[in-house]
Amino acid sequence: MLGSQRKVGALFASLLLLSCSKNHSLSVRILTPPGMGDPFLLASQVRMTLGDKQTSAPVSAGRFSATVEIESPTEGQQTQLLIEALDGSGQVVGRGKSPPFALSLTDVEVAVYVGKPGQVTASELKLPDDAMANPLGRKDLAACALRGRRTSPVESGLGALLVGGESEGALLSTKAWVFKHSTFQVLDGGTITKPRRGAVLLPSADATLGQQALLVGGAAVGSELVTQTEKFDPAVSAIKDVWSLPATEIGDIGKPGMYRPATAEIQDSVFLVAGGATDPATEAPSGQAVLVKRFASNAADMLARVGVATVPPPQDRPTALVVPRYRHSLTTLSSATLAFGGLSLADVSGKKPVAELYSPERNAFQALTFATGDPASRRGHVAAKLKSGQALIIGGYTEAASGMKTALGSTLLIDITARTAIVTDGVLKTPRWGSSLHESSGELVICGGYDQNGTVMGDCEFLSSETGQQSRAPSPMPNARAEHLAVALENDLTLLVGGVGVDRKPVAPLDFYTSK
Repeated sequence: MLGSQRKVGALFASLLLLSCSKNHSLSVRILTPPGMGDPFLLASQVRMTLGDKQTSAPVSAGRFSATVEIESPTEGQQTQLLIEALDGSGQVVGRGKSPPFALSLTDVEVAVYVGKPGQVTASELKLPDDAMANPLGRKDLAACALRGRRTSPVESGLGALLVGGESEGALLSTKAWVFKHSTFQVLDGGTITKPRRGAVLLPSADATLGQQALLVGGAAVGSELVTQTEKFDPAVSAIKDVWSLPATEIGDIGKPGMYRPATAEIQDSVFLVAGGATDPATEAPSGQAVLVKRFASNAADMLARVGVATVPPPQDRPTALVVPRYRHSLTTLSSATLAFGGLSLADVSGKKPVAELYSPERNAFQALTFATGDPASRRGHVAAKLKSGQALIIGGYTEAASGMKTALGSTLLIDITARTAIVTDGVLKTPRWGSSLHESSGELVICGGYDQNGTVMGDCEFLSSETGQQSRAPSPMPNARAEHLAVALENDLTLLVGGVGVDRKPVAPLDFYTSK
């Protein structure tokens, strides 16, 4: 059984797993947003669900006591613990779910963050400095959710891996951190060989190996681009060995390199990485592209290896992409991956193709010609695949020859089969660029970014993943941020990390969006 005595801000519970020989405990730590963000302060009841067992109990001034009784589990049985706070009308005002974990006949501990459904709420966690001692904001860092082995059932991931970035004063980091969602802690994730900013981090797993990731691209000190990839693999004996260099033939993306490239997952753990800048200072666009994937072993006693393979340019052009692109988007659709926007002013003036398609079968890009003429290019937008199979381009900006940016509140609906592009003005309440996007409970969640005045924004907007239209009113964020990352986790939370705040300084706090 699970029994709990809760104080505002944290709960420690004990779940007794009844076996033939003894009782075993599952210790549960419940965390909530600090201060008045705690949803239990609004609650009159708590509901706890573990597998097919459920119980409820009254809440008074944020406190409650509850018990769940379950039968002796099967060793290794996977489950998740769901905790909900309900107000007097039965409305769920707080929700939290643990990552998947195994009920075992040993003592287990798990943490659950309970936030307000459909909102971003704060936590007490912050990015640490390289010594893991003090909070330190980061921008241009890389992050991804780690994945467990692709077994049946799929192995749970360790959480989110965060790497590098730039702190105030243009100081670059060689540090990596793991946000472990099962314990709600930021832990040491080892050290990369070379500090970098503007890289991308991509997870990799197959039926044999999981929890791996590959760090691709980015810039070192000044405008030097990093072409060597680095591999994260925690299945080693020492923290100093979690980062290593892949084999030479699959370890380098080649020159010139890519700063802030776009990425899209085209198959499970196979990613297309394309475009970006060849110089962070001038933002000259890149036409480079690579695939991040697992390669067959080169010996019978070896496992598959994660690395990169360049997408070669065709004979009639010098780059893999038809047109070099920066601050563009990649969207995986049913038959191809759409690259949209990101054109330089010169390429816009030269009427270069605003969109192109990557074909996995041909391992090549080709221009997408629209039946009614190309729509206008944009940069700094976000993009998603709707349930209809069409691509939705959201927000972004256009740029004048003077360098002045015009933030966009419109969307662009692209059908690559019909070769159509439909602009809908005013979909976003506030035009924005440099925001994050993730999908949750049938909604596209667009958070933060810059507005027309270049002010860093502190709210999220919500579009239906079916219609692409507004699904509800905007919701505030505890920390305004732009050019940050949104990392979807396995426990219905999305981690918002990094970026810059209203003062244009790197942001240290970790915030979380809770699924509706």
